[in-house]
Amino acid sequence: MKAMILAAGLGTRLRPLTNNIPKPMVPLAGIPNIEWILRHLKNQGITEFAINLHYCPKPLQTYLGDGSRFSVHIEYFHEPEILGTAGGIKNMIPAMDDETFIVVNGDVLFMPHLPSLINCHKKSGALASMVVRPADNAEALGAVGLNHTGQVRRLVWAGDQNIDELYMFTGMHIIEPSLRQQLPDKGCIVRSTYIPMVEQNGPIAGIIEDSAFRDLGTKGDYLDANLQIASGNIALPGFTPRPDDNIIHETVMQANGATVENSVIGENVIIESNIHVRQSIVMAGAVIKEDICRKIILSDGTVMNGAE
Repeated sequence: MKAMILAAGLGTRLRPLTNNIPKPMVPLAGIPNIEWILRHLKNQGITEFAINLHYCPKPLQTYLGDGSRFSVHIEYFHEPEILGTAGGIKNMIPAMDDETFIVVNGDVLFMPHLPSLINCHKKSGALASMVVRPADNAEALGAVGLNHTGQVRRLVWAGDQNIDELYMFTGMHIIEPSLRQQLPDKGCIVRSTYIPMVEQNGPIAGIIEDSAFRDLGTKGDYLDANLQIASGNIALPGFTPRPDDNIIHETVMQANGATVENSVIGENVIIESNIHVRQSIVMAGAVIKEDICRKIILSDGTVMNGAE
């Protein structure tokens, strides 16, 4: 099985962090999120990838290359004009060799066990399966309602509005290549394809998965994901948290009296005397001269408010 990683988004809500990198390149525990995605999917047996690119593509393509240093193969699909999820997926389907494939978002942290999800999809007979999860605010996040057989029968405003056991969509799909016929050249797959299928009682399934999930779309979400990784509340493949709930690069210079609490501190950071860093991210090369709490400090000293 092959996988698509959607990486063409603009990253507007994370700027200035994403001024010069695409969203999938934002670091978690000091490593770009897209590398964690590759590691996880490779551990699940996937070694062939298609990645779509639009905004600021060069850093991502330079970092991953052809995938060989991660023991995978990557094919890139540049979008001069952003195609949206439907158009992006349709554009990459030829690379899937006419087989069932996985689609994941490059700007979320989500690492479920894939074999069980694929098995559920195959049993459903669906053209596409949406991987969903329980959420208290599922209605606000785009309600997905399932019937007793696991078929999607409510999706946002479409379908059976009497279904009240709702889930949120994780952005992970399992798709049959024949769905290509129902995908537009440009647009959102939920609006353009899945909602019409739900309205016509089409073969679209929902698979419930409650693994840890973090959307990295806002500054607050991004900060919280890093802090939970540091504290061991979210597991990453090959990462072992420290007992003090910090991630501190070995090159950090921490002066007398300086303290760090549940934070991620990058390479060659300087923390001056008696400074307290709490629940924050400090990028490589920054100099911290005053106390910070719930901040994201970029390498050039730019301060981002982690409460946003």
